[in-house]
Amino acid sequence: MQKKDDLFENGTTGSTAVTPFVPGKVQLPEDLKAQYLAQVRKSMENVTARLPQIKISRETGLFIFPEDKTFPVFDGIIVDSNLTKAYWHDAYSGQKNQPDCASLDAIAPTQWSGDKPMSPKCATCTMNKWGSGVDKDNKPTKGKACRDMRRIHILISGSLIPYRLTLPPTSLVNYDVYITELAGKNLPALAVITKFTTEKGDAGGFKVSKFKGEIAGYIAASQEEFNEKFTDLCKQQKEFEVAMRGQVIGEDEYTTEDENNLDPSKQVPGEVVPGEDEQPF
Repeated sequence: MQKKDDLFENGTTGSTAVTPFVPGKVQLPEDLKAQYLAQVRKSMENVTARLPQIKISRETGLFIFPEDKTFPVFDGIIVDSNLTKAYWHDAYSGQKNQPDCASLDAIAPTQWSGDKPMSPKCATCTMNKWGSGVDKDNKPTKGKACRDMRRIHILISGSLIPYRLTLPPTSLVNYDVYITELAGKNLPALAVITKFTTEKGDAGGFKVSKFKGEIAGYIAASQEEFNEKFTDLCKQQKEFEVAMRGQVIGEDEYTTEDENNLDPSKQVPGEVVPGEDEQPF
């Protein structure tokens, strides 16, 4: 006969933390998959998703995931991307402060901290001009005070919620090149599995890590499977449109943690797909 204490985590009598089964880490039979996914989606009704953030470490080139897990490479499907701009008057202080002025479409300000934005339009803003930037010592640089960024939203195996990767200015050209290559092959980003890696580069005398995208595969192996998968991805794109395009910009999107403070035990060596060991099916 099973003792009462055995039903609870760590044998703590009275605890409600029952742990005999973790549904997100098991193989479900085919007839339950659709119902399971439908319940996940239903639980998100009237909920504004807070998308998990991925960053690129400038020094190491690693992708930093939530909980400071790091990966040198990962695969995913790009479901959305858009240019943004953000300006911080003060240098980074370790606080996750919202910018003093920012734009979610890189055309006009959509958020600001004062009584009014820096400029009615981004194109005419003095902080958007080359040479307006300053370094941490407040010395002029050749760059812009307002940072050009691109939000990329990615579906990764094992998650129905897109991850957000915010590319810094040094990675924008590489992204444009990759998407142009896909278009030249008559492929939207939504139709391929993208391999995300980085490459070393130089920017104003500083070593940086730049985004690099490659085709890792395609979303389906047959026409019938493709039709179903592509239709479902388009629905997911619509479902998360508000979260992907509407959430305000924070400093944590741009600034990575100090690489010296990352726990080496959380670095996953080799080519790894995050979530590979935690897929719901």
